[in-house]
Amino acid sequence: MNILYLTDTGDIVGGGEISLLNLLERIDRSRFSPFLAVPFKGELTAQAEFMHVPVSVIPVRKVSNPLYGLQTFYALFRLTRILKQKEIHLIHTNSTGGIVALAGIAARLAGIPFVSHVRIMDSGKVSDIAQSILSTRVIAISRACQARFLELPWRGKVEMIYNAVDCDRFASVTNGSQIRKEAHCDSGEPLVGMVTSYYQNKGLEYFIAAVGQVAARVPRARFVIIGLDKARHGGYIDHLRGLAARAGLGEKLTIAARKKDMPQVMAGLDVFVFSTLRESFGRVAVEAMASGKPVVAFATGGVAEIVDDGRTGYLVAPRDVSGMAEKIVYLLQHRETREEFGTQAALRARTLFGITGHVRSVQDVYGRLKATHIVGPEECFLCAGTLFRRINTCIITPEDAKIKEKQLHLVRCKRCGLVFVHPLPDVFSEHPEELYGKDYFEAQYMRFYGEAASGGLQSNEPFASRLALLNEYVVARQGGRRLLDVGCANGTFLLDARRQGWTVTGIDLSDQAVQACAQQGVPVKRGALEELYFPDASFDAVVCSDSLEHVVDPKVFLREARRVLDTDGVLYLALPDFNGLQYRLLRLINTFNRRNYFVLPHHVFHFTRRSLRHLLEESGFEIRREISSESVISQKGWARWAMKSLFFIARLLRMKDRLVVIAVKGRRKIHYVR
Repeated sequence: MNILYLTDTGDIVGGGEISLLNLLERIDRSRFSPFLAVPFKGELTAQAEFMHVPVSVIPVRKVSNPLYGLQTFYALFRLTRILKQKEIHLIHTNSTGGIVALAGIAARLAGIPFVSHVRIMDSGKVSDIAQSILSTRVIAISRACQARFLELPWRGKVEMIYNAVDCDRFASVTNGSQIRKEAHCDSGEPLVGMVTSYYQNKGLEYFIAAVGQVAARVPRARFVIIGLDKARHGGYIDHLRGLAARAGLGEKLTIAARKKDMPQVMAGLDVFVFSTLRESFGRVAVEAMASGKPVVAFATGGVAEIVDDGRTGYLVAPRDVSGMAEKIVYLLQHRETREEFGTQAALRARTLFGITGHVRSVQDVYGRLKATHIVGPEECFLCAGTLFRRINTCIITPEDAKIKEKQLHLVRCKRCGLVFVHPLPDVFSEHPEELYGKDYFEAQYMRFYGEAASGGLQSNEPFASRLALLNEYVVARQGGRRLLDVGCANGTFLLDARRQGWTVTGIDLSDQAVQACAQQGVPVKRGALEELYFPDASFDAVVCSDSLEHVVDPKVFLREARRVLDTDGVLYLALPDFNGLQYRLLRLINTFNRRNYFVLPHHVFHFTRRSLRHLLEESGFEIRREISSESVISQKGWARWAMKSLFFIARLLRMKDRLVVIAVKGRRKIHYVR
């Protein structure tokens, strides 16, 4: 299953990008093939490419801004091209906002499911409604994020999967000397810290106020804020230093730049503080817990779901500086409690927020969407394409066939247009001849045979017309021309051909057909063409009328037909055209009643001109003539007039319901495997 991950940045801005990289690193490559699309390349794409994830650049500007309309249309065009070129089965956005609209429209155009990841708590109602409608599934990273959608009619699309942390990576690091040295913290001094990626809404003022109270009661304690870059946040850092000076912290507080080695940072802390006032999740809190550190945090947003109050740390009311200071002091003064909380924190992090469980949950979403939206085998029987669209679903009744499958789908390959039955009923791998018993032979098979106005027998193509085409294209031989009829029914056509000088042979899966032929003295064999092993160049013509759609592997069948044909032999094919007006109407009606209008399961494949040409080319044939024809109308009364009217419209629209093809052996070399 090919999955395109779409995000609005090529850099690592925060936890969302880290979560995406964790998923890309651990996704099951035997089941899922990830692709990444970004507006520009940066640190995120560098790491993705290091993991051998193909990266495409889609220059996306602010989608909601009308000034960027042309860029948005170009981005949509570029995205749809990537979906087609990479044969993407599912889009997964890692960001919210305009990128969701872009991905949702592209997914609708491509007919594939779309998963959007919600990583923020706040959004407008209009955007939430749009996201709910466009998305096939919405993944919220916490219950706080999920709450955005609970009042909407589409809340059933939303499920919660917590963000994840590579707990092993944090648990394996115990040496935090580097950050302790930077914070001027000796071995006997406790270190209290907070990590932030940017300063808005992170509540650093509350952190400084709280640890100012802690410093007065635990004089040996040291404090550190990690994540502020002096070049970018110099003014804000000066503001925080002023607050620290007024709180009496002096040199006890260190403000450090962002660190790449977060396990080493967490290993150096004794207590982790999370003073953010509004947070969708709180990845750094989980990272601290994975390192075995207790967490003291304001009880808000996603972090209230992360910390188990009184067991892995403490939750205090938002802006309660004194309450936060009290809990930090208690943990610093009670080492046993601090260590016990750390042990429980590591266990909770691994249980609820471990990367293995997260990846498994996301893959489960993919699997469910594949089961409901991407109906089809691993690849197309004809072109090996992997993108399919379900076009119809049929309820199979005992009158259709006595098989265990009670529902079958018609699936179209998006690459070559081949339409086929999925799943393939088990009877085809066990005893396919059971599908062609007496009931089928008499009630379905032979109803296509009748008397023409001229007195001659006919099926969907009059036998006289069929023989006229064969006589035109098959070279006359001194010893007579040899004909093989695949699916010969009662042998009537073979009798007509023999009267015109052909040496005839018939094959059929049906015992009733074989018996009927034998009674008329027609040579016939029971079985599939590829199982009967006729000698090379045995025939001058192979006739396959209303039979190719019954074959389980038409490519193998046609290559065998090519082998048994003589050098200048002719293949005659006649079969329904699935693009005909009649079948288009039946497909439309089926969407309402799911009736079996398509002779399932007997008709395994449903061909169009395009897919049949592709199949013949792949099988080593060259088409000499194509004829668009019509079925014989067998209905009586008003139904007959209705069919005549339908066929008249089909002629005007050039959408007749049958194809007749004359093909010869091409120059392409074919390797035969038995």
